[in-house]
Amino acid sequence: MDMRLTAPAAVQSIGNPGGEPDDTGLMDQTGHATPDPKYPEQEVDGKQSESKKRKWGRRIWRGVVGLVFNWFFLGSILVLGWTLRLVRYFIVWSWWRNSPVRSQGTDFQTFQSRLEGSSIPHRFPEWFTDTSPSVSGWRRWMGGLTQNIRTGCAGLFNVWIFTLPGALLWTVAWYAGWQNSFNKGYEQAAIGPLTFILGILLFVGAMFYVPIAQARQASTGNWRAFYDFGLIWRLIRRRWFAHLILAIAFVLASLPINILKTAPAFLGMADDIVAMSARQQYGFITFYFLTCGIVVLPLFVGLRLLAAWIYAGALREAVVSGGVLPSELADAERETLRRLGWLDQSAPAVRGKFVRFLACIGSRTGRILSAIGVGAVWLTFVFQLLASEFVQYHKGGRGWWNQPLIQVPWFDYAPSALLKAALADGKSSPDQNGEGA
Repeated sequence: MDMRLTAPAAVQSIGNPGGEPDDTGLMDQTGHATPDPKYPEQEVDGKQSESKKRKWGRRIWRGVVGLVFNWFFLGSILVLGWTLRLVRYFIVWSWWRNSPVRSQGTDFQTFQSRLEGSSIPHRFPEWFTDTSPSVSGWRRWMGGLTQNIRTGCAGLFNVWIFTLPGALLWTVAWYAGWQNSFNKGYEQAAIGPLTFILGILLFVGAMFYVPIAQARQASTGNWRAFYDFGLIWRLIRRRWFAHLILAIAFVLASLPINILKTAPAFLGMADDIVAMSARQQYGFITFYFLTCGIVVLPLFVGLRLLAAWIYAGALREAVVSGGVLPSELADAERETLRRLGWLDQSAPAVRGKFVRFLACIGSRTGRILSAIGVGAVWLTFVFQLLASEFVQYHKGGRGWWNQPLIQVPWFDYAPSALLKAALADGKSSPDQNGEGA
């Protein structure tokens, strides 16, 4: 019987205490095991295991950094910028996934390697570093951070242009309503509700447009692409039903967010928390909102990836069918679709049941019904927000002008009065200890 020993087994059974030459070829002169060329799978498995550990290490690192950035306002802008860069990477992957190039046997890593030196985004975004081979010096170590800042500021600016008017009207209506209630000004009773309704109409109208416009901004890497009204509206009309699904996803995701946001109002009634000092209470509430990022961050990123999937499919379909001309695309988009073979494709002649269903949804009647559904769903989003602010109002109208799933995922609602009390408690504690001593 031909008995073969692997390298570890040979070391254990044979040994080489005297440093004699080993005829098996499994040990060197120092007695250490050497790889057996007949069994290279051990070395391959070791490399794969090490590669998996590195991947999981990078994922955990990205998650921890995202949680910390999520906790303060400037950091949440970085999260928005990183997310938009991730959306750009995801759109390229989405186009490759169903492309003629993939059907010919080209995997995504091979396609990525062919994009070196081009303007097409093909590398996974990092928080701080820029891994592009052409980058060196400080840009290699801090290039990702500067890109996240620049992209995040542009993204927040564009979203606020559309959503801030309605949010400011909500803030004014809230104050007007309570002032009228306290002062019994019945002649002006309609001002608060009418202002709030006008804010609702502005916000709902904006959310018809903002998610897909933000996906286009991410895809092109240009903040001005957010205002390609004609192109974006054509893409929305092509995917009204998908747009309805996206609105439902936003509403469902906002439910746990609003629960987490208002929960401290009830936690403050617990006896253990009431018995804490101001410093302990502030530490507890800070840790609470920091850990809430475990829920907030994935939902924030996931919703933008869903919008990106809708945008990528609608744009690819429009280009193939001739609804969008290649000249209307950004340079990076046009070059990506060309390399993937989509610009050479024509619309399929035979349509399946699902495609015919989508075509029905895309008809005039289907578009009207879907648009009504989208508006109704976004109304429920506003009602959730109204209910959460009624339970736990946040000073300065912050609950109105920044919703963590719409603008930036900033999730720290610790009261400023508690922070001041904690600071005062920290200053007075040493004096009290000295007096007690």
